[in-house]
Amino acid sequence: MLMAGMLVPVLAFAENENSNEQKPEPTLTSVTTPAPVKLRGFCADITKIGAKTEQKFAESENKRLDNKDLQEKKKVERQNVVDQKRMENRTNSDQKREDKNGKMLGNALTDAQKTALATYKTTLDTAVATRRSAIDAAVKAFRDATVTAMATRQTQVDALTATYKTAVTAAAEKAKTDCAGGMSSKDAQLTYKTAVKTAKTAL
Repeated sequence: MLMAGMLVPVLAFAENENSNEQKPEPTLTSVTTPAPVKLRGFCADITKIGAKTEQKFAESENKRLDNKDLQEKKKVERQNVVDQKRMENRTNSDQKREDKNGKMLGNALTDAQKTALATYKTTLDTAVATRRSAIDAAVKAFRDATVTAMATRQTQVDALTATYKTAVTAAAEKAKTDCAGGMSSKDAQLTYKTAVKTAKTAL
């Protein structure tokens, strides 16, 4: 009985040892990180292309604003020249009219003639002033209409330009995504060029 009692724990220990020996050693499974896609050709340059495109947009906008300022300055200068010339012509005309009226008044012999000349002068002066006011109003209306037309046209151009810029920027971003997703450089470039061409056609 004593031997049997001693054998029980030993056998149990042996069984445990055997069970431990039968268990396979745990192994570590290595996780392989996929190598990043190596970009070539167009895909390698798309970031630079996008940056250059943005730079061209900025340069084009600055050039447009500079040209707009220059054209506005030239327009004001032309208008000033025209206005100055019109004022000079009016001054000369007024002087000639006054000289003529003076001569006529000098030749008037009676009060009736002098009164008639004064009425004539007043009537003529009123007619000249009315005509000049009409001319000034017409000139102003023309200039105002020109400014409005140019502003409307510029608004349309700005809208088309903004749409074009948005489309080109979106095309560049899509090209980056396509390249990162494994699309060939050739196909990504073709997709990009097609999108840019379509955007230009819409202008």
